[in-house]
Amino acid sequence: MDIKKTELFTFKDILKQENYVICDSSVFSPSGPNWYWEGVYEAKNFAEIDSEYVKGEAEHLKYFTEFLANQNVYVVPGVCLELQRVRETVADKIKYLKMETKKYSKWGHHKGENKINLLQEVHDMFHESCMEAKRVSFLPKQRQEYNNLERIVMNVTEQTGAKIDFDEIYIQRTKPKKIEDLHTDEQTVTVALYLSVIENRKGCILTNDSDIGRILPNTLSYFFIPGIANLIIFSV
Repeated sequence: MDIKKTELFTFKDILKQENYVICDSSVFSPSGPNWYWEGVYEAKNFAEIDSEYVKGEAEHLKYFTEFLANQNVYVVPGVCLELQRVRETVADKIKYLKMETKKYSKWGHHKGENKINLLQEVHDMFHESCMEAKRVSFLPKQRQEYNNLERIVMNVTEQTGAKIDFDEIYIQRTKPKKIEDLHTDEQTVTVALYLSVIENRKGCILTNDSDIGRILPNTLSYFFIPGIANLIIFSV
């Protein structure tokens, strides 16, 4: 893998030329959890929600779900859990804002009710994308070989400090709690190595996550492999 080589490809190009594509939820949501931080988190009522951020995330989720419907597109189990976490976060926010709306409705305040449906739509789309992600979640045929690779990737990631920009996707409305690392990045690299080395299939990782761009080369260095000809990272 020549990490210095830069070429531009469309999603259609990638799907056409690769035998498999492993993607994560960052592909169609380049702002990551910022849409929630910037557009929803601070809102004390529906009127304070920034609808542009919410509409943008709805559009990203639509494209992501449609992309997962393509043949030979996979995700790792951690992606499903990430989507579920965000869906639960949005559900908690909707519940809180509805309680606030009910509280102030006694005094005739009804601002922002038109944004309830918008936020509910995003919640439902997270559920839909989660279901689609579960459908294409990768399951290795040779479990022992996969487990061995995963242990190596996990150890290399920890020893080299490759994860330096890990985003905590689950955001609580009140005091944040310690979030369990789902190790989605490590799983993604493990699946890519498994398909390339164990099943000898040509494919790629499609991501907007810079951690993966460090984890994979570090793991290849552990194996003293300068690169794998049939494995590519496409950054979006």
